[in-house]
Amino acid sequence: MTKTAACRQPLNKNGFTLIETLLVLAVVSIIFICSFFPAADLLARLAEKELISEIRSTIIYTQLYALSSKEDATIIFDNKANCFSASSKQTTLNTIALSPHLKLTANNAVSMKFSGQNGNINKFGSIKLHGHNREYRFIFQIGKGRFRIEENNGFLLLESLFSLFLLTTFLTLFLSFSIHTVNKLSDQKQSTYLYQQLYEHSLLLPQKSFKSVELQITSEQIEKELVLCAATPTKKICTK
Repeated sequence: MTKTAACRQPLNKNGFTLIETLLVLAVVSIIFICSFFPAADLLARLAEKELISEIRSTIIYTQLYALSSKEDATIIFDNKANCFSASSKQTTLNTIALSPHLKLTANNAVSMKFSGQNGNINKFGSIKLHGHNREYRFIFQIGKGRFRIEENNGFLLLESLFSLFLLTTFLTLFLSFSIHTVNKLSDQKQSTYLYQQLYEHSLLLPQKSFKSVELQITSEQIEKELVLCAATPTKKICTK
């Protein structure tokens, strides 16, 4: 059935396609992964730092207690119970459970004694503690009982490469999605403008029988129709 009207406007196709939806879901998933693993790693490191700081403070306090009370005091790294304790003959100064954040690597329990006369330590050596992708070493020096703590970032390079890979993937997907969206919007805007020109030009033609169809045309097809209309003003624009 023919109608004496211009062709109807094409359907609105501003929605997202399946590929675009999957791309958005992939970007959201990568953002979630990138935020989850650093957060979990940060919480583990904070717990380790807190335990290391508490052990350090207890060692210093034990040495000061031995000097002030003129009584020998002992610190023990117990590998079986996985704990650290400090005590004197009269009282227990402190006990710290290392699980589940830190683990002693020594085969046997290690004990060191601070002298009540001068605060010197009777042994020297190092104690290793394993944490989350890290290793901590308490290094005791013979004599005055001084010690230092060293931290070994064993998996820092691997973590950095993994984070760099996730960041690169996210940026690639984000840029691809942005470029695709901008190109699509630009094409839709151009098609709408050309369609309006075609529609206005068709209203100036003599009234003829136009067949009503659903327009699903590209900007190139519209440009061809405009050229055709300019060359032959009486030619039908839309045909079934």
